[in-house]
Amino acid sequence: MIPNRTPNEVRIDQKKGSKANRQKLTPQEDALLHQYFDHKIFNKARNWAICAGSISLAISSFVVWSPVWVNLSIDSQEVQIGLWCLGKGNNDTCSVNLTQLDDEFKLHLAVILMLFFSIFMTLVGILLSIVGICRHDLLLRIYNVHSAGEFFVIAALALVCVTIVYPLDVDKQLEQLVKQGFLTQEQRPTLLPFFRFIRSVFSQSREAINYSEQKFISFGIAYVFMLISGFLLFLTSVLINLDIIMQALVKPRFKQFMQYFIDLRKINQ
Repeated sequence: MIPNRTPNEVRIDQKKGSKANRQKLTPQEDALLHQYFDHKIFNKARNWAICAGSISLAISSFVVWSPVWVNLSIDSQEVQIGLWCLGKGNNDTCSVNLTQLDDEFKLHLAVILMLFFSIFMTLVGILLSIVGICRHDLLLRIYNVHSAGEFFVIAALALVCVTIVYPLDVDKQLEQLVKQGFLTQEQRPTLLPFFRFIRSVFSQSREAINYSEQKFISFGIAYVFMLISGFLLFLTSVLINLDIIMQALVKPRFKQFMQYFIDLRKINQ
């Protein structure tokens, strides 16, 4: 006969069963995983990843408040425009009054939000990396460190989006400056050909443009630093997940995939 049990006793037995059924590493597997994950090359790579991520965080924080995003020439005067000019009066990040500009397509707001999102994800990634390195339990360390790598990738992708969206946002601002008389059509610089092509895809106008005679937008040091910050974040994600990358490179499927291309190249030769 099965003895009657209270619901509380059943819950306790279920909890015990779930703990009992949890897979545990054998001593040999644990030692091998320790030896691989704690290899000196991977440890150095993680330390360098934290340094690169911290530098990227500092650069991104500077970029947000920098007044040198775009350099323009208005009435023979050099004008610098930062992120906080739109819809505001003269301030520390803007040397011209652009209070009448309107963020019609919310591109400017999207740029600011993506920058802050990237900074937040970078900060979380750094904290997870530090926690993962300092933890004693091996599986939790691996989980935290690899999760940090995912946060760094997301932060880098956010900066990539900013590098594409911001030139389009600047182009919209220049259109409004022309309409309001700050710039003439001849003075107005244009986007780089790549960004001009992207804009033309969503535009009805398909006029031919002679880029050799166009004056391109001069992006400031903040835009360049943002590109550097994005590169550092991608480098950080590679360094902190170097153990996974090396493991993937030695898998049989990857070797077969690479051998296929080597054989294909020999056939073509």
